[in-house]
Amino acid sequence: MLSHLPPTIMIVEQDIVTRTLSSNVLERNGFNIFSAKNCEETLKILDDIPEYQIPNIFVIYSVLEGIQGVELAQILKSRVKLKNIPIIMVASQEEIIKLLQNKERDFDDYLIRPFAQNELVNKVKFWLNKTKPKLKSKTIKFRDIEIDLATYKVQKAGIEVHLGPTEFRILQCLIETPTKIFSREDIMSYVWNSKDNVETRTIDVHINRLRSALRQPHEDISVIKTVRSAGYCLELPGSR
Repeated sequence: MLSHLPPTIMIVEQDIVTRTLSSNVLERNGFNIFSAKNCEETLKILDDIPEYQIPNIFVIYSVLEGIQGVELAQILKSRVKLKNIPIIMVASQEEIIKLLQNKERDFDDYLIRPFAQNELVNKVKFWLNKTKPKLKSKTIKFRDIEIDLATYKVQKAGIEVHLGPTEFRILQCLIETPTKIFSREDIMSYVWNSKDNVETRTIDVHINRLRSALRQPHEDISVIKTVRSAGYCLELPGSR
């Protein structure tokens, strides 16, 4: 199940405004995001997260607090578990020209600042298609609900449903095993970093948002079932 969660992108940039802008754009496109302002924070996050949340792509800005982006790229590529993960370096045109002259560079692609945010999204999708080709045509269905894992779009009865990244991940957890009753703790471990302090009522809020998004005007009953004192599922065990 975890292998089908939306790809995780890690953004490393010292400027909080730029970092937040890039994070928000990628989140709106259905990606899970980690962000850090420097090398130290990046490595701490990578040491703390479970293996299934290791980023699928790194987006590193060249100018960071402490060591530079290119040095962080070297550190990441030196780690066995991270060496095959694509790194997109973001820098000025002059910096990129200098970096490309180094035959031993440790990044896979680059973006020249300034750039339009859709350029970042397109770069990320390009590398995901190269590294995760199995997702190109992967869909998951339950009754009239369909998730496209290539585009991270959801449809219900042929109508597109707009979900936030968290609601999307919760739906994936539920839809792959519709009769499994997921406790709040199950959902917490699948969707969030297990080390994060996520309150159970936060999960209930996201479940309610998901229910509202999936409910069509003529429907009185939510597709997501609540099992008292147990959790949530899409179909009660033994209902068929």
